[in-house]
Amino acid sequence: MRPKVLILLFALLVSLFPTSVTAATTPLVDDLWVPPNFPKQGHINVTFADNSGVLMGAGAPHLEWRNGKSGPDFLQRICTGLADPRCSEESGKFIYFTRLVACNDTNTTDCIESLTLLRNGVEVQGFQRDTFPKFIRTTYLADQSKNLPLASSGALWKFPGVSHVGGEDFFVNAVLSGSKDSASPKFQTDGISVTVSAVELRKTTKDDGSSYVLENSRPADGTFLGAVGIYPPYEDEQYLCVMSGDGLCANRRALPSDLGFKLVLRLSSSPSGWLHGRLGDGNLSITPLAESGGVRISVDGTTVRVASLGFAYPWGQVPAEIRSRYLSGDFTDESGLPTIGCRWCSDDPLINTLVSNPFAYGADAFQELGTWLPLRKDTADSDLNTWSIRSLSDREMKDAIGCFTKKGQVNGFVTTNATVYSAGPPRLVDGSLDYQVAAPHFRSDGEELLGRYRLIVRSDVARCVYGFSQAPVSARVSVTSASGASQVATTSVVERDGWISLSADNFTFSSPTIKVKLFQAAAAPTPSVTPTPTPIAKKSAGSSSKKSIRCIKGSSVKIVSGKSPNCPPGYKKRT
Repeated sequence: MRPKVLILLFALLVSLFPTSVTAATTPLVDDLWVPPNFPKQGHINVTFADNSGVLMGAGAPHLEWRNGKSGPDFLQRICTGLADPRCSEESGKFIYFTRLVACNDTNTTDCIESLTLLRNGVEVQGFQRDTFPKFIRTTYLADQSKNLPLASSGALWKFPGVSHVGGEDFFVNAVLSGSKDSASPKFQTDGISVTVSAVELRKTTKDDGSSYVLENSRPADGTFLGAVGIYPPYEDEQYLCVMSGDGLCANRRALPSDLGFKLVLRLSSSPSGWLHGRLGDGNLSITPLAESGGVRISVDGTTVRVASLGFAYPWGQVPAEIRSRYLSGDFTDESGLPTIGCRWCSDDPLINTLVSNPFAYGADAFQELGTWLPLRKDTADSDLNTWSIRSLSDREMKDAIGCFTKKGQVNGFVTTNATVYSAGPPRLVDGSLDYQVAAPHFRSDGEELLGRYRLIVRSDVARCVYGFSQAPVSARVSVTSASGASQVATTSVVERDGWISLSADNFTFSSPTIKVKLFQAAAAPTPSVTPTPTPIAKKSAGSSSKKSIRCIKGSSVKIVSGKSPNCPPGYKKRT
């Protein structure tokens, strides 16, 4: 009875002295948040969060070969190396997928040179304590002479003196993919994705958590690869594994909110196109590696909270309009396929179960999010503290303007904390570079969600877009709401070391457009030199006038004029 008495006494004190107690606020949701991805019969499950399909986080290290044919003649095989007799360097195409670990004496490219934690102006150098998982089913033999990197799992890192709510481990999921056709001597980097997560290792209960690829075949489709993914969340487990294997789940825990990271990569070749990031105050630097012909990429920034949604409804509680849009396939991903799948596929809403995991970008993502926000009271279910970067896919880049698609280099970098955002880099619309974002108006704690956006673009690429010279440029950054009204935002523009950085912060959602317009003053005309005329001396007034004198002889008078007049003989000058 003692605890009950104490509780009653506390309640009585609160009622007697209400002004001395601050009302509790709804806490911000982050740690151990798990979207309801496990399908329940007769339900629809929807999740708006950065997923492994976008971040390239799924899959296991492997080398594959494709013969370039289609239909029943198509071959896609797992290879143990470039010399595997089942795969041919003489034809077709090789593709690798691996994860990067710390550089060492034998692994000097396609690796992590350093990872530094930034906190309150202090830098803490991290170290790799182990790879995870240890067991890889589809490993292959590396060949650095052809830019084929080491086949590896991701890695667990530590930062001396730094911990989080789940311990001291941070998982670095640095994914790299590349390809080489039969005509190319070396592999070229195709894509990169890096996420730094706070994790806690937990035992898996349903299986060992291994992720791997395997070969499948169908008469109509030939031989193709399938995959077993990362250990998923089950109904009775509060797991959100960022990696799994060896009977363990690297379960996501909340990143402390006052952290940032600086990542330095050594790559055998530069990714092409654009990068996208979930980080604040981002900076990007790319320099050549003279000894290998590769590049060093340095990215730094703070963590940002990304508003995420995850919910499940029985079909009977879903408005008819929303239900019909899903059943008719209105919402698709970047490949034009529906964002949904069904576990118990049926026309009976009490049996049918749909699971939708839309990508975070593209027109359909905006429509699908906008469809649900009124029902979700325009409020996030969680605000996940995040640090990640990734290269944009070919499909995202398909509508990009020519200057943004230069090969063999990174042309720009976009970062935002929005739930969904435009596919690809900003679009050139009436002279401005437009980028649309969308998110709930409120965070999970009920506070207003404030947007963050940064655009970093190569100076020469920006000048290419506008046809500018190498003279300095200026810019204007503005934020326009969905209704067309201008929003108040904090903006900045900086050009330094070959990059132009523009940002807009503290704007509100739900679906504003950030507009960036660059300007360059018209070149001043080169002044022409007008020759100075040679002065001509003027004659004095008296130098050209004649003199006149009066000459007298008796009664006769003559006037004689001239420059030096003289009287004629017999005449005298009259004075």
